[in-house]
Amino acid sequence: WTALEDMLNGSDDPLISFSHFLPRIELIPEKRFLFYPHLPKAVGSTFLGDRVVRLTSKRSSAEKRHVHVFGHTHFAWDSTLDDSIRYVQSALCYPSERKQRWGSIAMPRLEHAPVLLFDSDLKDGGGGGGFVGEMPARWSEHYRRTRRDPSNLELAPYVSAMWERRKQRHEQQ
Repeated sequence: WTALEDMLNGSDDPLISFSHFLPRIELIPEKRFLFYPHLPKAVGSTFLGDRVVRLTSKRSSAEKRHVHVFGHTHFAWDSTLDDSIRYVQSALCYPSERKQRWGSIAMPRLEHAPVLLFDSDLKDGGGGGGFVGEMPARWSEHYRRTRRDPSNLELAPYVSAMWERRKQRHEQQ
């Protein structure tokens, strides 16, 4: 790890890092929007988040040019957070998820090809290529427009309806 940090020290080259888990809790919808409210407890860690930030902190450019690709939650995401790191999840998901909730998975160009993040023909200030612009994804767009409100415990209508259906099925058995 130290060798990687030393290599990045003072670098201005574009950086793409990867993890399966989420490095920041802000990369998942709030519990009230989730069918599985315990999901945030099992999707990432602050340790991982600290490591991702350390990769960027060693860089010389004020712009930093760092994209971190993550997975695990099966929600499409593309946003730059307060640490100046762009976080992207292009979830492929299970076929049943693709049918049931395409809206929370969809990203431009995802249906027919892997999502392009870096293009050698682009010049984003560093020469030799650059990152493509942020792509719309349902949840990252939601949080661009709406502040998180962890104090709001009211379930989203679609989550409430799902729990009501489950309750009714359980009562019928």
